[in-house]
Amino acid sequence: MCFKLNSLFVFAMAACCMARTVKVTEFAPSKEDATAAIQAAIYSGADVVEVDNPGFEYLVMPIKLVGNQEVVFKNNVVVRAMPGEYKQLSDSMFTAINADNLVIRGEGNATLRMNKKDYQDASRYKPSEWRHAIVLRSSRNVIIRDLRIESSGGDGVYLGAPMCKDVLLENLVLDDHHRQGISVITAENVMIRRCTMSNTSGTAPMAGIDFEPNRCSEPIINNVMEDCDIFGNAGFGIDYAVPFNSVKPLSITVRNCRVHDNKLGCIRFDTGGDATGNLKGFVKMEDCTLSGKEGTAIVFRSPRANGTEISFKNCVFDNSANPNPPIFFRHKYTEDIGGIDFGNTVILQGLDREVFATAEMGIAKMLVPAGSLTIKDGAKECKADLEAFAAKFPGQPEFRNFASKPLVLDGLKPANANGAVGNQVILRNNATFLQYASPDCPAKVTFEVSWARYPDGTMPLEVIAPDGTVFGRKQLTCPKDTYELKVTRAGVYRLVLNTGGRGAFITSDSPGCGFVSEFGLHTFRSNHDLYFEVPADLTEVKVELVTDPGEAMAVDIFDENGNCVLTVPRFEGMQYRLIRRKKTQTAVLWRYHQHDSVEDNVIRFAQPIEPILYASPENWLKR
Repeated sequence: MCFKLNSLFVFAMAACCMARTVKVTEFAPSKEDATAAIQAAIYSGADVVEVDNPGFEYLVMPIKLVGNQEVVFKNNVVVRAMPGEYKQLSDSMFTAINADNLVIRGEGNATLRMNKKDYQDASRYKPSEWRHAIVLRSSRNVIIRDLRIESSGGDGVYLGAPMCKDVLLENLVLDDHHRQGISVITAENVMIRRCTMSNTSGTAPMAGIDFEPNRCSEPIINNVMEDCDIFGNAGFGIDYAVPFNSVKPLSITVRNCRVHDNKLGCIRFDTGGDATGNLKGFVKMEDCTLSGKEGTAIVFRSPRANGTEISFKNCVFDNSANPNPPIFFRHKYTEDIGGIDFGNTVILQGLDREVFATAEMGIAKMLVPAGSLTIKDGAKECKADLEAFAAKFPGQPEFRNFASKPLVLDGLKPANANGAVGNQVILRNNATFLQYASPDCPAKVTFEVSWARYPDGTMPLEVIAPDGTVFGRKQLTCPKDTYELKVTRAGVYRLVLNTGGRGAFITSDSPGCGFVSEFGLHTFRSNHDLYFEVPADLTEVKVELVTDPGEAMAVDIFDENGNCVLTVPRFEGMQYRLIRRKKTQTAVLWRYHQHDSVEDNVIRFAQPIEPILYASPENWLKR
């Protein structure tokens, strides 16, 4: 891959030679607040704006950047975010929107500094992860170089949507940020060269650099990073977080970089795609050195065969001071695990130590990775047996056809005249609650936030009538709100909630209610009982259990007589279990008991079990 130079660089050279230049000191900056002076210089129409040294640090409120301009921070200049300000959740120091042909550069020891510790004080600021130092959106031909950027309340540099194109980040020191040194949301033709990304800590992911689109319509294309140093971050050094099927293939190359001493590990690949299909494209690691005393050098999350190609060339994993195996796998799809080429990777550690660790891998078969792993310990060396490793995961073909029964609500009515709140289940992200209601029996459903990184705000609720039409909508106010279901037609209504990453309870004062599990019920920090209907003639109950990485749980399942028919000790990853039973005279309720749960877990049962889970047996919906 080559990174093409373009008219941006011609523009930058011309700006230095022929531009009309203004200095910020010409606009009489105040020592107490220099915002107006810097903003006036930028809005002056000058080709070059010199942020020259006034003899004091510039204190500023958020600044807007414009295109067709070069902004130069002179030697020893410090621009600092105004203490006590930046109260809005997305207040950023410098923001460029639709700003083409823009250069932001420093000379000597120029520094842009925010006040991260202040923003992390919940008594002074509403928690946020978006108080960035520099934001680029929908901008093309941009250079940011030769600057020290410190202590933002979000990212040092944020490349957001709409897509940015043709961007150079060069010779940047990105230190002590709250969320990331650099976040790439969507961008095409980006070169990141000779940058340092260090000491990120505050809110997840806390990576040195994170490639993480918000949605499938935001691709990352032809991004190159070379000669960078990434260390001391509380998360991973590099995080490839693209867990869905992008509209365009992923293409990232990382060359001659050093990734070391990050708390969770060096690199995480979360590039497996989603339920709609594999994420195509590639990530190439070339001539890189990875090391650290904790975490894991490489974490693979759901790498799928015929998906993203992940390759290594001339890379070294120095794992000699780390007690953990250097490579970790987990998987959550039925497709085979593959798409990995280790090239000629060298691992430095004892020859008798484990190379691989895995979570529970579920259905998928592990394909033999391409390339080789050479283990070296001083003058001694050996090859890792990749075929033997892959053979440990032959898959579970008997579960390949695992599928939920489609949700059909016709004919469902409460089995009992009175309902019960039961054990409260904490749900997260998208959840659908079912509630029976009739003209003479309305229902009152309560939504309550139990955990939130950002507790304020609203949660969108959409109510779907039995005939599939939209019955109502409401923006639920956090932390607690209700929806009164007053209807003119009896039936089961769907209340579709998006928690926005919060953990939330949904409870009802009326019988005939439950949670839809057709695509898996996502629970959060929840130890609970749930009940599910087992058809009378069913002889095999199949269950899918999924946890997020590092977020283990344990499960017991009990039959209608209270007998434990399945025990799953605490695990992380993905498991499929089969329970055999004798037929019964009628359908019965079984109890699912989840315990020792850390955070995010998903539960799903295979057809012909109804994809509805109940917090209490009194809430059973029957035909």
